This record gives sequence, C-alpha cells and structure tokens, in this order.
Amino acid sequence: MVNTSSSADLEIGAGVVPTVISTLTQGISSVSTYFSKLRELCPEFDALMSCPGCNCAKSKKYVEHFEYQHLLQFLIGLNESYSQSINHIMMMRPTPSINKAYAMIISEESRRSLSSSSYSSEIAEGTTLFSGKGNSNIRTNYQGNIGPF
Repeated sequence: MVNTSSSADLEIGAGVVPTVISTLTQGISSVSTYFSKLRELCPEFDALMSCPGCNCAKSKKYVEHFEYQHLLQFLIGLNESYSQSINHIMMMRPTPSINKAYAMIISEESRRSLSSSSYSSEIAEGTTLFSGKGNSNIRTNYQGNIGPF
C-alpha cells in the first residue's frame, strides 16, 4: 500500500483538529462522554502548537493559556441548560482547572438526574393513587360518592 499523503494533506489534516475541537458540543451526549471526546482531541491540538520546553515564565504563561483555552472550549460546548453553572465557574477566582470544572458540572448533572428520577417516582405514585389501583377497597358509586361497597 502506497502512502499518497502530501504536505498539503498534512496541512489540511492539521487544520481539521482545531476545527473539530471548536465545533464539538455536548448535544445529546452525557457530560462525561462529551468531556472524554474533548480530552481525546486535546493532545493532538497541543501537538500542533508546541510549547517552549523550558521552566521560564514565558513557558508557564503558555501552558496556563492552553489550559484556559481547554476550559473555555469545554464550557462553551456544554448544553445551554448548564449556563448558570458555567457562569459560576467563570466567575471563580482563581479560575478552576478543567478537571475541577468537569467535577462541578458532573455534580450538577447527577443532582438533576436524582431530582428528575425522584419527581418521576412521585408522578407514578400520584397516578396510581388517582387511578384507584393503589387501594382496591375504595370504589366510586354512581352518585360520585367514594366509599367501600
């Protein structure tokens, strides 16, 4: 098999990773699935923009900038339903790491999941009570009175 990629193909390929990262959104995925996809792409993106390999202040600023860019991309790609949590994270000082922001969003997702499942079970119990299936001793007679037969 012959490799037919040219330098033009590599340039196009290098442009694909930033485009994919910038257009990646949560959509119908869970937060953890979205975060995992984003984390898979980050090393490829970072490889395109090499960081100075020294311990100088410029190198440190460069790393901080990339970490902040990853945080912003994660937050921007989340569904709009997380806007309050996103605003809270962006107002924190110092700005949290992407891992801390992820933990905060996961916590919010779990809280929502628990409250919606609790709400669903309350609706199911209310429906059972309303339908009279929960207590077979209580029946409605033809005049609309409720009582045992």
